[in-house]
Amino acid sequence: MKPKKGIFANSSSGYGKLKNNFRKQDEANAKLEEKLKVEKTKALHSEKDLNSGFGDYLRSSEAVEIMKLFVFANTIMLIVTMAWPHFKEQYYMLREWLESFAVTQ
Repeated sequence: MKPKKGIFANSSSGYGKLKNNFRKQDEANAKLEEKLKVEKTKALHSEKDLNSGFGDYLRSSEAVEIMKLFVFANTIMLIVTMAWPHFKEQYYMLREWLESFAVTQ
């Protein structure tokens, strides 16, 4: 006749567990950790493949410096193309105003 299992046989209290189950659990945990490490290295390797080329270059320090230079040059171009006509108009207005005070002989 088989002994009946108690209601706590498989619970977290550990009641009814055999001592050998701990070794089996440790071996299962070790295998699981090893499998996770292998999957993680595969994921990192595939991530490197995806980020190679231009994306990898954009993360470099050289690319950051080039981007800073681009932003500066873009600002200069914006000023020249959008604000220069207004500066020119203000210059002519200021020159006419100053000429009105000039003494004519």
